[in-house]
Amino acid sequence: MHLGTDRACDGAVALHSADVRCVRLEFAMKMKKMIFGMGAALAAVVGASPASAAVYKYTVHRTDFPANIVDTITLDTATGAGNWSSNDPFSLNVVFTFPVDSTVYSGTSPQFTLHNLTNVSGIRTLNGVIYNLNLNLQPPELTFVAGVVVLSASWGPNGEGGNLLANITGFEDITPITPVSVPEPALLGLFGAGAVMVMMGRRRRPLSKSSAGKVQGNARLAMA
Repeated sequence: MHLGTDRACDGAVALHSADVRCVRLEFAMKMKKMIFGMGAALAAVVGASPASAAVYKYTVHRTDFPANIVDTITLDTATGAGNWSSNDPFSLNVVFTFPVDSTVYSGTSPQFTLHNLTNVSGIRTLNGVIYNLNLNLQPPELTFVAGVVVLSASWGPNGEGGNLLANITGFEDITPITPVSVPEPALLGLFGAGAVMVMMGRRRRPLSKSSAGKVQGNARLAMA
């Protein structure tokens, strides 16, 4: 019986040094695939963390209204949802959507403008008369500058109402706190153990003379 030295790696019991190297190489390749799979799973867990987003609330006061009429402007940078409302619901109520890639700043004196507002609707009370927002006369824009906020818009069928102007009197970051997903310690330990096993599998040490004699002796027994 002749034992070839050029046969493919098939996981068989090693009978000489070439087979030993072959089995080691096969083991290393399998461990590489396993460690790559664990790495992908770990990346998926880390990537599950939510993207950065903020919800800002600005308190404002329109100078043409009594001090007890307080307005709030809320901007959600994650969804692009915004609204300008009053504690007197018949005084003012505007809802809109802005592009989520818009630049939005916090604080009581921010400077930025929200263009291309969509899904805009609202009502406004002027001299005791309620008017609807008229989108046909003027595309609305929301501008913050030097502690003042301006909603450029027209109200009523003939533009009876013009731009809204208010002073910013307060600011609050009301972003919900969301827990961040963290990889389990056991997963990290498994990842490290797999890396060590791969490194051990890749080490190719030549057989010593005594080990080689044993392998040759096993080969003769198998041939008998």
